Amino acid sequence: MAFNLNIQYLTDQNGGKTAVLIPMRAWVEISQKLEEYKEMTKIKTSLSTAFQEVVDIERGKIKGISPEEFLDEL
Repeated sequence: MAFNLNIQYLTDQNGGKTAVLIPMRAWVEISQKLEEYKEMTKIKTSLSTAFQEVVDIERGKIKGISPEEFLDEL
């Protein structure tokens, strides 16, 4: 983030922080970054699963499919 967040805190009667206020512009940017992170995490998980399946096929733990079968599934 290239701008000053100007963070403000809400506190309870004992002075304990209970909430944070940030500018809307910062919230939008944080929300967008979070969505990008979630999408990257899904992709990484899918790739990890795919690589593990290749290892399992090579070790004979699961049966692989032919290229034709793969294309038929698309």
